Amino acid sequence: MKNETVDWRETLPAAEFCCWVVVLLAPLLRWINGAAVTDDQFLIHVAIVTVAVAGALVLRIWNWKQPRNL
Repeated sequence: MKNETVDWRETLPAAEFCCWVVVLLAPLLRWINGAAVTDDQFLIHVAIVTVAVAGALVLRIWNWKQPRNL
């Protein structure tokens, strides 16, 4: 058995994909669940979408600048 470790940078494309999925599904979930009832719910929705958009953009730039070792 080999003792192989995974570098954390190898998981960044998957993290970027997850962020884009959250961004794309947010309008669908809002349509299904309806508008936020309280201010707290609204702030959580906005925070989640904002973090997902920021994460997706930062990771897209990071992954674009990294050299590919094929």
